Amino acid sequence: MEFHQLIVINKMKDKTMKGYLIDPEQRRITSVDVAEEWQAITELIGARYFCVGSYLSNEDTAYVDDEGLLNDGEKHWFKFKDTVVKTSNPNPLCGKCLVLGTDRSNGESIDVKLSFEELENAVSWVADDQVSDSQKNPTFEFLVFD
Repeated sequence: MEFHQLIVINKMKDKTMKGYLIDPEQRRITSVDVAEEWQAITELIGARYFCVGSYLSNEDTAYVDDEGLLNDGEKHWFKFKDTVVKTSNPNPLCGKCLVLGTDRSNGESIDVKLSFEELENAVSWVADDQVSDSQKNPTFEFLVFD
């Protein structure tokens, strides 16, 4: 894979965190400097809202578009190889993903802990036809408790 760097800096303050942007459409991983504010995450992954797609065993966190499966158009997928890095979610993830470190003592985002090479080896691109219908179209139901 080719190494790329992108910088998104908060104009109000100069503090940034080192992270990696995974773009399954371009099949590219990019090193990024991310402003220490949640809006920088939504801007990088192109989302209105984000959520945790997976926690990684080294205390890094993978953030994805919370509405990624609801968006119209072609979907692009990747997954983390469990043989390289243990994850809380072994399923394919849809759309762009930002990987940042996490300070487990307070929940704050910090510099990513994985090296670029480790992440490059941990990511596997997944074709749309390899993703199950239940993963593409998740459902939920409301239960009423008496």
